[in-house]
Amino acid sequence: MSYSNIKIAQEKRICSVPFGDGTPDTTLAVTARTDAYRKANLAARDALIQDFSNGLFISIAGTTAADTGTFELWGYPEKGSAEYLGTYSYVLGTQVSEDGGFYADAITEVTAGVHTVTVLGAAYNNGKGLLKMDSLGLKHLVVQFTVVSAGTARAFVRPW
Repeated sequence: MSYSNIKIAQEKRICSVPFGDGTPDTTLAVTARTDAYRKANLAARDALIQDFSNGLFISIAGTTAADTGTFELWGYPEKGSAEYLGTYSYVLGTQVSEDGGFYADAITEVTAGVHTVTVLGAAYNNGKGLLKMDSLGLKHLVVQFTVVSAGTARAFVRPW
């Protein structure tokens, strides 16, 4: 499979959690951190990290400005169980996302994980806040929205 440079730089929505169904994601239990569980239950919600990617930018969007929420990041190596990358909270700003929602402009680390994830979350002039991480050793990224105040929360990823 080949990729063009333009395609590589585009954001990809990796998951979406509607508030309307009343059930945000739950944290990955110990038994749910295996690669087999990811393949069976999370494959439609994860991002495949390409070998040529040095790292990732992660952004969050939602339905209404000022909505809030919390999410967890989990990384899966080529073989083996998930690695916890941290828990983060966000507040949506007023910059319109490509899918018509609003980007989070404030992202805050709640609990640190086993890898360093840099928060670029106090965006200038109510712009798009980002998380930046080195993806070395990881093959898949999973975002679990554990709290969504309203609307629909979405996670986007792109290489850097």
